[in-house]
Amino acid sequence: MKKFALTALLASLAWPCHGASIEVNQATITIDGDIDFGDFEAFESKAGALSQATVILTSNGGKLVPAIKIGEMIRQKGFATYVDEYCASACTFMWLAGTQRYMATTAQIGFHAAYDDRTGQAGGTANAIVGAYLTKLGLPYEAVIYATVAAPDSMRYLTVADAKRVGIDVNIISIEPASAYKPKPTTQQPTLEDQALSFVTYYFATWNSKYYSQVFDDLYWDSVNYYGKMALKADILTDKQRFMARWTTRSYKVRPGTVDAKCGVSECTVTGIFDWEASDQNRRSVGAARFEYLLKPWPLGGAGADDKLRISAEDGKVLNRQVLPSTLR
Repeated sequence: MKKFALTALLASLAWPCHGASIEVNQATITIDGDIDFGDFEAFESKAGALSQATVILTSNGGKLVPAIKIGEMIRQKGFATYVDEYCASACTFMWLAGTQRYMATTAQIGFHAAYDDRTGQAGGTANAIVGAYLTKLGLPYEAVIYATVAAPDSMRYLTVADAKRVGIDVNIISIEPASAYKPKPTTQQPTLEDQALSFVTYYFATWNSKYYSQVFDDLYWDSVNYYGKMALKADILTDKQRFMARWTTRSYKVRPGTVDAKCGVSECTVTGIFDWEASDQNRRSVGAARFEYLLKPWPLGGAGADDKLRISAEDGKVLNRQVLPSTLR
């Protein structure tokens, strides 16, 4: 059993200084160094006029929020991304944003969970934002889990086989071996509990986004024990989509310290409490509920590090609820 303690998201204030070196040379943009507050503004200023470019990344990471904002601009502009030597932590969120992704055969691209830099612990809220961002980029659920499951103090380095398996499209560039950065790839594999906790983070991030209809189909078994009754996935998705179409503005947050994962050989039961606020043009609903999901790998046949978990049973109970006049009117 594991406790999943949610920590505060890194502050998103923009400071006038910036940490990375950002240079533009015709259709090439180089970002070299750790990402800091102010780097998005520098990137926007220097690259905003370009219609085509390849962003070359060399960075050990840095601050999450400016990295994601740079990534959003990379995708909006349709830029390609390339890693020649190394790109780790927050840097990977910029690299993944490329409409075409390139990496050298010797490049080291390292992923781990987002974390609170005050505590060094995994930040559930931060990882929820990362999950929503990666979903917005069109990455499949397997890729989101792959990018966020390693502990903050470890690293998971991308291989060609991994990229193919989890659905990260990448073009490999064959060059002479790089010498600037050669960390030893970690061999530690995420446990089934790690995957289950990451699944819940990703699931609630999807509820908060407008991309739920694109990803919910990938999160459920074909037949599910749905609040005590067997139901087809198609009927469950219709129920979810009807609810989300009704409540157009939503904020779902897992309550810190409430999530437990109890796993056997090939399944996990995850429980916890979430708080919500949802609004339409006329009403605003606020409250809290307990959730319980039984997660099993899909398809059947194993519980390895990269098996794809889906919900095979869903249950829960509303703890409190209040309906108020909407603030949108």
